[in-house]
Amino acid sequence: SAGYAVADGGFNATLRDYGRFGQLILDNGGGVVAADWIEATRNGRHGPDFNPSLPEGSYRNQFWIEDPRSRALMCRGVFGQLIHI
Repeated sequence: SAGYAVADGGFNATLRDYGRFGQLILDNGGGVVAADWIEATRNGRHGPDFNPSLPEGSYRNQFWIEDPRSRALMCRGVFGQLIHI
């Protein structure tokens, strides 16, 4: 190691898997993920200059929050993938 951290991630899934993932979030974790973690995710905290493409948006726990007045969450992939819940 040269002192550089290496990080990677991914979510390789079928369309059905993505649907199940979205339903899990809609069901407040469905007993698999803690409901308070889902709620904390919906309360991301960043100012209006956080991302020019989402002027009122925020980010938390790998989810984008487009509008703080909505309960909608969004996942955006590096190659244009999008899950909007």
